Amino acid sequence: MKNGRVLYSSDVLHKTIKSILASPDPSDRRVVLVAYLGSDASSFLPSPQRMRVICSPTPGSTDPSAIRQLIKRKANVEFSNRLHMKVYWSHLRGCVICSANASSGALGRGGLREAGVFLPPRAVDIDRLIRYAEPKPVTARFMDRLDRGWRRKRRTRPGRSRRGPFRRRGVHADYLKWYESPYRLEWKLALFSEGDTPPARAAKERCYREYGIREPSAGMAARPKDYKEADWVLRFRVTARGVRGTEWMYTDFVVRVHPSEKGVYRKDYPFQAIQVNPPTHYPLPPFPLTADFRRALNLAVRAYGEEPLAEVPRPPKRFLDRIATSLRKK
Repeated sequence: MKNGRVLYSSDVLHKTIKSILASPDPSDRRVVLVAYLGSDASSFLPSPQRMRVICSPTPGSTDPSAIRQLIKRKANVEFSNRLHMKVYWSHLRGCVICSANASSGALGRGGLREAGVFLPPRAVDIDRLIRYAEPKPVTARFMDRLDRGWRRKRRTRPGRSRRGPFRRRGVHADYLKWYESPYRLEWKLALFSEGDTPPARAAKERCYREYGIREPSAGMAARPKDYKEADWVLRFRVTARGVRGTEWMYTDFVVRVHPSEKGVYRKDYPFQAIQVNPPTHYPLPPFPLTADFRRALNLAVRAYGEEPLAEVPRPPKRFLDRIATSLRKK
């Protein structure tokens, strides 16, 4: 597989699909052939303007609101009966062929285990796949079928458990399992003060341009090279009473803040790391933030010191060791 690679998890799929679709070159051509579009499909198909999206009009599986949202944002949406492939293609950046639909169940925190392959530009004859799919235009009749099917689905499945995927057994490992694994999913640290940083103009413009969202879900000031796209960041603040506000943040992108933005620009932290969507729109983080972990984190921060941690985005080995030691003593 010359210049191609296997994508072994939903997390890597999520990152790679966004990297080939987001912020396209004006000369690029992008095509998505995917069986089903979930309610939050636009979270996984950034910059849909001029993107060709072909999906299956299967009642109860493709959400009609996702179709309308993509069309509103200038995507060219078409239907293909019995379509089951999942192909995310860019003429300039390559192609992902995988098992994942454009939904939070597959690419977010739904807990499904997905895999796929990335292939370099010109490796896939996209027009051959389009001819095979035999796409048809979106019609009022198709949309009516989708609307009726989606309403029936909502009646029979009125809501998901509020406990969420973190509490389901076997979905992903706790801290010690992560710590002891030979190929660990990397993550970074961020110590912050009260609340999120107000989003910069560049951050809001990119959120709207790529995702159709006017305000990001979360953001934080950053120094050059602290964070990059698709980083998992463990954020918390240190108070007189200990560690508070511990949470995961996923970095969709990093933007430079213009010095003219008073109250937003910081000379020592001239960038912002941005999470566009709510947490449920992203893959599972490296481990859940259980009560035991929070206690162990508090002890480790107290022992290691706040100032040294604030200077390094990557958690030091000695700091990780202290958390593990505290958890083992429990």
